[in-house]
Amino acid sequence: MELQQITIEELYSEFPQSVTPYGSEAFNRLNAAKADSLAAYILRDSKGKARLGVLAGERDGSMRLPFSAPFGEVLYRRPQTLETCMDLAHALKNTIPAGMQLTLAPDFYDPLMLPRLKGALGIVATEMYHDYNYSYPLTSYSDFVAGLAPAARNHYNRACRAGFSFTADAAPARVYEVIRRNRAWRGYPLAMSFDALCETAAVAGIDWHLLSLGDADVASAVVYRLNRHVAQVIYWGDVEGYGGERPMNLLARRVADHYRALGFETLDIGPSSVRGVPDTGLCTFKESLGCDLTFKPTFIW
Repeated sequence: MELQQITIEELYSEFPQSVTPYGSEAFNRLNAAKADSLAAYILRDSKGKARLGVLAGERDGSMRLPFSAPFGEVLYRRPQTLETCMDLAHALKNTIPAGMQLTLAPDFYDPLMLPRLKGALGIVATEMYHDYNYSYPLTSYSDFVAGLAPAARNHYNRACRAGFSFTADAAPARVYEVIRRNRAWRGYPLAMSFDALCETAAVAGIDWHLLSLGDADVASAVVYRLNRHVAQVIYWGDVEGYGGERPMNLLARRVADHYRALGFETLDIGPSSVRGVPDTGLCTFKESLGCDLTFKPTFIW
């Protein structure tokens, strides 16, 4: 096997499909300015056949996969063997000795290839951490309430009595304003601007969900349709002053029901940790909804 550096055009000529938009040419070109430079690599076998491909971005002196996404993708046309994945891992380390950081998705995005890639990268990494990632299994419960812990069920019932209304196709600006207010209230950073989200909508399907009480917008969710199996919550949250009505418990139900009805299998609710250190309160909330815990690993050398 030989790892070659090629152009982005050549990479996507060999690998025109990706598991999610995060691996696509359109998404990575949209976000190219967030890296100092981009580098495309392809692993070829002894007959010159393309086996695996990588597009990484340079940031802070090292190569990153992803350079602007929740996780990165290794590209392929058909599933490759564990041995080929190990060849890629060793070749990347030998080719990029100055340093590289790779974050891969939870296994439910690609149950065959992701475990092989993670095992291979774990051999060459000098440092690793695993972020706590929660997802709601839409096919495991016939009804959202069936997966709730007792306390979460009480909170959900309280929210149902409050008189909220839910809109599955709300005005994007209203949805984003709720998220902005939530992050300001809780002191969390808001990485994506409204304009950036709207630009991303051109390359990844985005849904805008809103929970209101009378004339007040109380909670919202921004969700990507990453493929026909998985929808991913990018942002969700409520505004200050409505904690007693427990809007998030009802919002979770409405969003989950929406994607179950559309035939999705998994609602990826996302990480509840920073560099592998969990926010235990957030983890407890997601587990109380019936979510599954998986891990999103980062490999570093």
